[in-house]
Amino acid sequence: MKNTYTSILLIFLMALIFTACKKDENNFIGKWRATSFLAENCDDNERNIFLLLSGFKCNEVNVEYCNELTFIFDEDGTFTQMQKIKRNGILEDNNFVGTYIRGEDQIKICFDTFCRDIVHEEDMLTFEYKSESSGCDITYVFNKI
Repeated sequence: MKNTYTSILLIFLMALIFTACKKDENNFIGKWRATSFLAENCDDNERNIFLLLSGFKCNEVNVEYCNELTFIFDEDGTFTQMQKIKRNGILEDNNFVGTYIRGEDQIKICFDTFCRDIVHEEDMLTFEYKSESSGCDITYVFNKI
């Protein structure tokens, strides 16, 4: 009888360990806000820049330039990208809806036929691409909100 209880306890503990260690494949579902922007290796070195984005709000009156970028990932395989850009005091809203495919550590996002990969690491998303207009290597880092 004692061996039966010990066996049941061992099976229960092993099941608990394996389910507790399982990676949550959907922990990227929800809202993500860009917290930093990096432009490097630009054709024009004066365009190289690093910005912390978390302190700026585009709706504030005294802000001349800002860039708020947010992704919202839904469980149905769609996402919304919302971007507010303020240049010289003029505010623009750029919103897109697209689809995504979840990989091991990446998320492939697509707008129509245009697709890019986002690297997903726990509580951070990293979005990198090459700007055709400036030649800059662009990196956005997002944190879940």
